[in-house]
Amino acid sequence: MNKFFKVIDIVDDTRIIVNYGNDNTFMDKDIVGTEIKIVEKGIDIKDPETQEVIGQYNPVKEKLIITDVYNKFSIARKKSAEDKPAISDYALSPTVLTESKTHFKPLKVNVQENKNLHLKSSIISIGDLVEIDE
Repeated sequence: MNKFFKVIDIVDDTRIIVNYGNDNTFMDKDIVGTEIKIVEKGIDIKDPETQEVIGQYNPVKEKLIITDVYNKFSIARKKSAEDKPAISDYALSPTVLTESKTHFKPLKVNVQENKNLHLKSSIISIGDLVEIDE
């Protein structure tokens, strides 16, 4: 089940503070390394037949990891590509190591029903929602 917290401060351009710390978890769980998502409040998703709200779609601004944990808050940072092993660390051909991004093909959808949900802003701000999978 996903839990939501908030961005409560911005330390610098590499660190943010979220109101998620040891007090929010079982004390035996180490949350360093936990992936979090900074999300923009989206829309309620309703079952088209019953109109029951079955969830919420929240566009993701950024994916970060928890690097430092305190009682009532944590520091989160974005892992860089440089954190991956260098090519010299592998005994493989460089052609095997080329990274590929996943691309998605367009679907044939009813364009009148396309909500075209995009981020209003990709900039992380104090008060943004923080989604944590638990």
